[in-house]
Amino acid sequence: MESSGLTLLKGDPLGIALARQLARPTMRNMRQDLFLSLAYNLARIPLAAGLLCPFFGLLFSPVVAAGAIPLWSASVTGNALQ
Repeated sequence: MESSGLTLLKGDPLGIALARQLARPTMRNMRQDLFLSLAYNLARIPLAAGLLCPFFGLLFSPVVAAGAIPLWSASVTGNALQ
């Protein structure tokens, strides 16, 4: 059981089909969460480094960066609830 990829606890082979049905949306959700995290961080890091300062004079304070972290968590959590 420790080395198997899938262990059936009951003798019903339809459990394999059920496991595949559950695994596909789970993997899709994980990929979406990974994409959201990557996109969020790719946008946030240059903004925090002052990318907009030469063009618009905007600098983000650490308070704004700290406030953005719950937004990221909420987006990932909201996606997981779908």
